[in-house]
Amino acid sequence: MEATNLKETVQDQHHAPKKQKKNSINNAFASHYAKSMFLTVLGILILMFIGTRMFTHVDMNLYGYMVGTLVFLGGFFYRFIAWGERPPTKIIIKKGIKLLFRKSTPKTATNHLATYKFIWNRGIYRWTNIYLLVGELLFLAL
Repeated sequence: MEATNLKETVQDQHHAPKKQKKNSINNAFASHYAKSMFLTVLGILILMFIGTRMFTHVDMNLYGYMVGTLVFLGGFFYRFIAWGERPPTKIIIKKGIKLLFRKSTPKTATNHLATYKFIWNRGIYRWTNIYLLVGELLFLAL
């Protein structure tokens, strides 16, 4: 008789009612990235709505660019989600975020992107040449 009660107890544990999750916005999305994508595209759409005065002042020549921007952002984030969900990619993203917020990041970025200290060590002529070239390219980009 004791064995039958034990079996019933085990069966009752397997058929116990499951806890229902609370309804929230987090349950509506497949992943954190999908929620970020949706909120970003929604934010851009709201800014377009405000900027065009409820879509009443839209330059028809630029209408295609406006729609294209929304489609591009949706496609870009969709591709990023597919890439970002893989376990190796998650590790790379986490390490990249840690590197981004280190104390030495601003100093390293300044040395490599503003003053070109690593080129200065190779010679002042090379540094001057690169600095003028980058300055010219930045000027032409404006």
